[in-house]
Amino acid sequence: MKKLLIFMILISLSVLSAQVIGKIGLVTGLVKYKESPNAIYKDATRNMLIHKDGVLKLDLSSSVVLSFNDLGETEVTGRKELSILEIYDQLKKPKSLVDRIKGGLKNIQTFSSERPKSEAGIRRDEQHLDKQELFYWEEPEWIELSAAIALYDQEKYPEAIESFDKVIEQDPLSREAELAHGYLIVIYSANPDTAAKMQEHLELLKRDFPNSEFLD
Repeated sequence: MKKLLIFMILISLSVLSAQVIGKIGLVTGLVKYKESPNAIYKDATRNMLIHKDGVLKLDLSSSVVLSFNDLGETEVTGRKELSILEIYDQLKKPKSLVDRIKGGLKNIQTFSSERPKSEAGIRRDEQHLDKQELFYWEEPEWIELSAAIALYDQEKYPEAIESFDKVIEQDPLSREAELAHGYLIVIYSANPDTAAKMQEHLELLKRDFPNSEFLD
């Protein structure tokens, strides 16, 4: 009996001494968590502490936000089972430029959608003011950045690329153009065959927006 009591005390001390490195944030769907590989899974809940030896288990449509004490937040999605240490180590690695852009774009919530004013048209000859002889430039359809982002979110990448290109063409030095370059870099980075296109937009981003947050 005495040995059993000592054993239980040691187990309790082991659990209490497990290194807490953060907590769970928003939980969507079915997410399970256990403090160590040998523990029993529990339903993950908001503000539940996470430990260095902990393990997460998610269903296909589930997601969970983890808030690490020293690294900030990260979101885990999809059907998988991952150790907290694995997630922590991955988050701790220096981020590539594309990863930084992805993170930056994810945090972009507002942007200007106001269309700049332009001249309505031009006259062929001011000496002949007959209405039949007035010529006007045909204005191309204006593409809003929000529409391009919507196509990106729907994974309609060819249409999104075309729209982002038009956003840049409309006003190459605008905030919208900077974000459009970011999205195009992310899209092109996913395919080795479009690495040259990614590099092209990266160089344009560096040239036109040398102080871009994405380049920090």
